[in-house]
Formats: sequence, C-alpha cells, structure tokens
Amino acid sequence: MTFFVPFKGWGCCVIIFSLLFFGTLLANDPDDERRLLDLALQKKRLFEIVAERPDFFTEEQLADRLDHLSDAFADYVADYPGDVMGLILWARLLQIMERDEAALQLFYKADELDSEIAVVKQQIGNHLAESGQGIAALSFLFRAVELEPEQAVYHYQLGELLDHFRDEFLSEGILSRSDLDAAMQRAFREAAHLQRQDFDLQMRYGESYYDVENPDWTAALKHWQAMESAETEIFREQVILLQLARVLIELERPLEALESLEDVRHSTLRPSRDQLIERIRAQR
Repeated sequence: MTFFVPFKGWGCCVIIFSLLFFGTLLANDPDDERRLLDLALQKKRLFEIVAERPDFFTEEQLADRLDHLSDAFADYVADYPGDVMGLILWARLLQIMERDEAALQLFYKADELDSEIAVVKQQIGNHLAESGQGIAALSFLFRAVELEPEQAVYHYQLGELLDHFRDEFLSEGILSRSDLDAAMQRAFREAAHLQRQDFDLQMRYGESYYDVENPDWTAALKHWQAMESAETEIFREQVILLQLARVLIELERPLEALESLEDVRHSTLRPSRDQLIERIRAQR
C-alpha cells in the first residue's frame, strides 16, 4: 500500500534526522552525545552521496556500508537501551534497508520510553495501515497530528487512513458517516493549508469533496477556482478545469461547465472531458 507515504526515501531520512536530532535533548553525557552524533552524521552523509551520485557505490558496497552502520547503531543501543534518539535513528536506517519488522519493534520500544514523539506515532501508524490494520493505526495517526499539528504530512496520512478504511470504521461503529467525512475532509484541508504550494495536497483536498456523503459543492467550487487562479502549468490548469466542470455540473450550471471544458485539450484528459460532456447532455 502506498497511501501513507512512509518516508522511506533517502531525502526523507535527512529530513527526519534534522527534525529529531535538533528538536530532542539527549540524556547522555557529552561523550555519548558525540558518539550518537557521529553515527547520525555518517548516516546523513551516506544518504547524501547516494542522492547526489546514485552510481557511486555498487549494490554490494552500499549493502555493506548499511550493514556496518546498522551494527554500529546496534552497539550504541546495547550500551544505551534507554536512549530514544538512538532507537529512532536506528529504526529509520532499518526501514531504508527494508527491515520493516525490526524497525517497528524499535519504534514500539521508543514509544514505551517516550509516548510524546509524533514521528514515532506516525511510523507505527503507517506500518499498521500498510499491513491492513486500519483500526489499530487510527489512534497512532490521530496522536501524531495532536503532537505536531504543523506537519502537513501527518494530516494527509490521517485523511488517507480515514478514506481507505472507511468501510471498516463504519461497520465497526468506530465513527459515524458524518463524523468520518468531517474528520477526513478536515485532515486534507489542514494539510493543504499548511503547504499551499503543494499541488498534490491541494488536489487531494479538492477531491475529498467527491468522497463525502453530503458535499458542499459551493465550497468545492471556491477551492478549484482558487487553484485555477494560482496555477500556471498548462497540463495542471487543464486538470483543474476538469474538476471545475465536474463541480459546476453538480451545481446544475451546465453552460459554465461547458465553458471550462473548452480549454481541456490534452490527449490524456479527453476521455474524462468527453464523459463530463455526456453528463451535461443528459441533464439538458
């Protein structure tokens, strides 16, 4: 499952490292802090090399370097089992190495030691969601949002969780349909608000109107109009025009919908355009 953007890319590890390392106080003495810092910097530099020059290492060389670094983190954690930062950095490395189950156990241990770290909640929630355990994941992703409400990705992942496991949440009585719809749209709206320049997040929020039982089409129209006025890339503009037309059809404004569709010319968008035109014809 790819809905939950589990941050397994090289660049994302650097982001997580910066977020955690500079935002958390280590409890060890200065020598121990330098030891962990050295490991973290080795990890950061390795990821930078791979990102800048993907062919710098052979596959075998890279695997050896990752194994060596993982062993060094294991030694550190053995010496300082209560150091949450060491656990998190090692777990993130294991995820890169596709040792997800081992990483999960480290995240669980970190959560036991400190239950107030948003990225730990996020990573556990993602793993549970990807393994089909939507109900179990819900509390972890909700808590990640509560702990760090300024992180757009946490809101986005919560929204995707609510949408993807909608039927399960409803059948088990976890949420009512109206509460689920409201929570899902709120999550996508907040993600879009926090990263206004992110086209994908703006799109996902707009698309969320199609996923709810009682959509506010007027609000949806305002969102797509705001996107249209801000976008300058031609293909994206045409995607937005399709969405505008779809909402205008729902608002029973067919002439305006047809006007929006006039500028949709890209070959990949023609089938969707033609379907909307057929809907307009059926309404008239």
